[in-house]
Amino acid sequence: MAKERHDALRRTRVERMLKEARARAADSELLSRSAAKQSDADYLLSLLAFEILLKAAHLVHVGTPKRIHSYVQLFNALPAEVQSGLVKAALERMSTSADYSDMPKLLSLFSRNFISLRYPYEAYEDLSSDEYVEFGESWVARGACEEDATFVYHPEELFGLTHALERHLQAWLESSPS
Repeated sequence: MAKERHDALRRTRVERMLKEARARAADSELLSRSAAKQSDADYLLSLLAFEILLKAAHLVHVGTPKRIHSYVQLFNALPAEVQSGLVKAALERMSTSADYSDMPKLLSLFSRNFISLRYPYEAYEDLSSDEYVEFGESWVARGACEEDATFVYHPEELFGLTHALERHLQAWLESSPS
């Protein structure tokens, strides 16, 4: 009886997490299309949706996830066949427009962005207004290399992995007893 209750509660929690992630993703989409867009809040909401889905997959396959933002740790804790299935599904969804060849690097970047983009002004708190402008102009003059960027975005990869996680969780819900 205790196992049945545990399974039912886990299923309910995954359903809630999936619903919340979808809501964040929908809000992100609305913001990204807004003519009045003034920030990268849409990307931050996309990262939040991804984190919720990744933690839901962790809940399904491993157990209750820790309260961390290390997407590498969360992803690496998943069974190998789940990891490879998610990457394969993301690749299928994104075709040739996304690169999943270095998942630890990509997931670390997503984690850093999720933490840093909540307070992006902190990245430049030691710069005056003039120094801030000069900093940006210098980066562009050096070729605007991704390696030197304060923030790097990979929306295609994020979209593909989010889509893969959502499909994976939906399939799990459909196959698990209610």
